[in-house]
Amino acid sequence: MLRMRHPPATRTAWLLVIPILFCAVARPLAAQSLRSAQPVIFRLPPVAGPLTFSPPPPPIAPWDLPLQSSVLLDSEWSPRLSQLTQPESSDAADRGPDAPPEAPPTLGPAPEDFSLQFLREGTVLLSPGQWQFDLGLTYAVDDTLLPTVLSNNLLDNTRIRRRTLVVPFAVRFGITPSIQAFVNAPVGWGQTELASPEFDTSRNVGGIGDVSAGVNVLVEPGSGGAPDIVLTLGMVAPSGNDAFGPSLNDASLGSGFWSGLADLRLIHSYDPVIVFYGAGYRLQFQRKVSGVWVDPGDEITYQLGVGLAINDRVTLSGAVLGSVITETEIDGRGLPGSLLEPVRVRLALTSVTPAKKKIVEPFVIFGVTPDATNVELGVIVTRFGSSKAGGGARP
Repeated sequence: MLRMRHPPATRTAWLLVIPILFCAVARPLAAQSLRSAQPVIFRLPPVAGPLTFSPPPPPIAPWDLPLQSSVLLDSEWSPRLSQLTQPESSDAADRGPDAPPEAPPTLGPAPEDFSLQFLREGTVLLSPGQWQFDLGLTYAVDDTLLPTVLSNNLLDNTRIRRRTLVVPFAVRFGITPSIQAFVNAPVGWGQTELASPEFDTSRNVGGIGDVSAGVNVLVEPGSGGAPDIVLTLGMVAPSGNDAFGPSLNDASLGSGFWSGLADLRLIHSYDPVIVFYGAGYRLQFQRKVSGVWVDPGDEITYQLGVGLAINDRVTLSGAVLGSVITETEIDGRGLPGSLLEPVRVRLALTSVTPAKKKIVEPFVIFGVTPDATNVELGVIVTRFGSSKAGGGARP
């Protein structure tokens, strides 16, 4: 069967006729559809004033967006950042503009202050149940020239030299927050040497010195620039060998007399400087020596010193220690020339090692007046702790 093929002219005619027929049919149908549709009316609300057009807001930079919406946070950081972006608490909102600022957060407890440890013998530093125990070694030497008539009737000087080497045993114990007890019982060696153109002799003695005991009472703690006021009350027992022997070169480790003492000390703290001063009175009781009553005289003491805290564990200190000792009386009669005025200067460095519960204090004391001991030097080692189970020690 043969298929008929249209010539090219016929195909071109069909391509022109088909679009014309489509437009002729579709256009009337579209117009009829538009006429039958319901109109849509848009009504705007009434405007009270003239219409104004505000400019569009500026574009927001990515870094201005809230952190929660601009980045994808993991589960670890999201709670922490949400705490930072929370509004202030009601307590902070209630505070007025004149309210004092809140204290900054602290990183644990404050370091303990040991700057007053150079005054541990004369103030209250121990809480109830805490204790301190002193050991160490001190050496003192004193020279005195005594005019002497020799056998040939010539006048010359006899040198009297006294030396002591002492271990200063001492215990301090906290009784109440404002009362601290102490006991001192030094042990050591003493020597007295006499030397002149005609003789040279010496004598030695060893054993315990005078034992003293008493209390330090914090009368008024310092606040608002006022000083700490500390009262010390004590007694001294003549347990050491005294110098009342048959000759001038008898060595001694004690005074030979009972005595009572009272001392008042004021302490100002100006971090890092500590200033202290005070005065006291020592009443010495007379005793019978070789059939006569001997009254060694009473002693009025005074002191003035300063401490400089280099850091929270090391303190440098210096003090002037003076006294006036009234005349010695024998059977009620004063001994001429026996009034004494010793003045000394003490320099010390106090170092505290809390981990080892130890205080080390090297010191030196110089005599300023002829009545004072020439020089005394040594080191005192203090151990501290607490008798309470599980209680920490604050020296």
